[in-house]
Amino acid sequence: MSELTQDRKTPIQSYGTLICTDAFDHIVGISSAIQEMFSRSAEQYLGRDIRDLLTNYFADQSAYILSIVREIKHQEIANKVLEFTSNNQKYSLRLSQIKNNIHWEWELKTSDKPIAFQMDDIAHVLESSPKSLWHKLSENILHILRFDRVYVCQVYENGTSEVIAEHVEDVTKSLLHGRFSEDFLRQEDIRNYQAVNYRYVPDLFAPLSTFHQLAEEQVDVAHSHLYPIPLLHADLARSLGAKSLIAFPLIANGRLWGILMAHSFSGVEIDLQKRQLCQLLCMYAAKKQESNIKNTLLEFQENIHDTLLGIRNDLMSNTDIFTILSRHMSKMQQIPDADGIAICVAEEMHVLGIVPESKQILQIAKLIRNLKEKSLFLDSNFRLRYAHLIDGELNFAGIMALRLGKDSEMKIMWFRQEEIDMMYQTTPLCQQLSQEEHGIEDTLYAHETWQREVIDTAKSWNTNDLYFVEHLRSLLQDTMLAKSEEKERINQKLISLNNELEMLTFTLSHDLKNPLSVVKLSSQMLSRKLEGEHQRWIKILLDGVDDIESMVNSVLSVGKSRIYHFDHTDVPMGQMIEKIVSHSQLIQNSFCATVDYGNLHPIWGERNLLHQVFQNVIGNAIKYSKNHAAPKLHIHSYLTESETVYEIQDNGIGIPANELEHIFHVFRRSSNVGKIAGTGVGLALVRRIMDRLQAGINLQSSEQTGTKVILTFKKKPPIN
Repeated sequence: MSELTQDRKTPIQSYGTLICTDAFDHIVGISSAIQEMFSRSAEQYLGRDIRDLLTNYFADQSAYILSIVREIKHQEIANKVLEFTSNNQKYSLRLSQIKNNIHWEWELKTSDKPIAFQMDDIAHVLESSPKSLWHKLSENILHILRFDRVYVCQVYENGTSEVIAEHVEDVTKSLLHGRFSEDFLRQEDIRNYQAVNYRYVPDLFAPLSTFHQLAEEQVDVAHSHLYPIPLLHADLARSLGAKSLIAFPLIANGRLWGILMAHSFSGVEIDLQKRQLCQLLCMYAAKKQESNIKNTLLEFQENIHDTLLGIRNDLMSNTDIFTILSRHMSKMQQIPDADGIAICVAEEMHVLGIVPESKQILQIAKLIRNLKEKSLFLDSNFRLRYAHLIDGELNFAGIMALRLGKDSEMKIMWFRQEEIDMMYQTTPLCQQLSQEEHGIEDTLYAHETWQREVIDTAKSWNTNDLYFVEHLRSLLQDTMLAKSEEKERINQKLISLNNELEMLTFTLSHDLKNPLSVVKLSSQMLSRKLEGEHQRWIKILLDGVDDIESMVNSVLSVGKSRIYHFDHTDVPMGQMIEKIVSHSQLIQNSFCATVDYGNLHPIWGERNLLHQVFQNVIGNAIKYSKNHAAPKLHIHSYLTESETVYEIQDNGIGIPANELEHIFHVFRRSSNVGKIAGTGVGLALVRRIMDRLQAGINLQSSEQTGTKVILTFKKKPPIN
């Protein structure tokens, strides 16, 4: 007698017999149920040639059976189901190849009646819509099997599952919308269902048989239909009153999408043909679901593409990513079906929908960064796990957070609220199984299933959500990189242009000195010959020449060094401002303007730059108020603890409120200037000079009322 495996005892169902043969047709594994078929123990067949068994019981069909086995070995056919008679008993034989072994699954034929069903019943499944597919399938399987309950349990990506369709004779026993925790379907259970096209248990209370195999063999029994259904699922069926069970795996896109379960409360044996028919229906339904999934995914991807394209187009025309994303927040919230969304840059944020408080969002962002360095963080149980680390109550349960780049301050967070639900939970119960009852002596685990309320948990984030976020991240990273490269190119171009401008400025400034000298010398000579009123005009001309000459010298100084150091001094402002007012009135021919001077405190700054600032500001005040019936200027200053503040107020045409924020742009003039001459450069130049002086400028204005310009300069730093 061949040596049996002593370290492995594999339980197997007893409603049929499994025989496994090797490449030489030797029996390398056999279940103990063989004794019920042929009144001989498994040990007597183990190691022998299968021909011995066939000759004794199926002599007439032996050659035909072996020819089928050869076809399977040579992969001419995948598998075959045959029917035979022995000792007035009819048997079904399923032949298939698993790895290097041929599996012989013998089963007593229970019925000779042909399957009675209407093609209309099958058409209900074939023609059903995606919405009614699983309800129609359950209804037709129930009709074919004559069972008491048929339900479809969808398996979600997070490991939980839910009854999404059901037909049951007694509605008080309905499981519809029942949810199961992730421990209800473990990875080994998934492999169990994926190994075959159905699992069938005609008697949930029948003892198990034992599968014997040679010590040196590794027979893969899990691919046999006689391999037991997961014990937890058998326990659940028994607890629900079932005596017979059959389960069909629903495979879509290469994964276990769901399981169709059928329960009989009275105990019903299902003919092999019926099982095969139901198997075909389930396989078709799974293929149809696979097509539905692909169509839905295609629509989803098109929606995402349109959204991302809109974001991309806006990003390429605007440098502020934060502002652009805020415009698309509604769509960005809807695609992953979130209850709220927050976009944060440092402590600035835009929010939409149901979101935590701003302080909580900042705490959550910091916590997530400490929990996980990766840029994407997902958790459907965030409140359950981390609420104690956040100040105040959280109004959400699940979160998906995206950080743009390892050191980026920009974060996007999606929030989902709690979904309070009842979920089936399982508790293992240790159970000793005896040799007499189950064919083996071993300790297995039975399970008690009960429902518990699930709180602090949101709907799980799925692959569609991840697909959207990953593509959004790629888009933003590519855009930020493109903008960075574009900015670098612009900076290099600006450096080149600045160098050219510096050379041009130096050349022009140098060349201007000669004609200025001529004008100055000519004016001095005229001053000696002219008298009276002419002397005043000559003095004004010479003062203007001196101012131009001073500015030219400053420009030349800038051109002599790459970084120009301004010499800050206490600059008296009274005489300079009065002189600027006088020249501006002359230029604008506005001698009727009333000028009210207040305190004119000295400013800590650079004289020539200050002259340009006040010349532009005062010149504008006079120019844009000269058409007033009684033009008036008020110029005064005051001191604060750290600053010297100047205010120049006019009663001119003013600036429209909606144009104030753009008035410092180059060539930008207000819409109400009419025919008043100007280029729109003055205030832009003032803003840049003030920036270089580390000073501030602010405008307060309204149409037909006038404008107030507020200039703030830092005081002289204390001497240490």
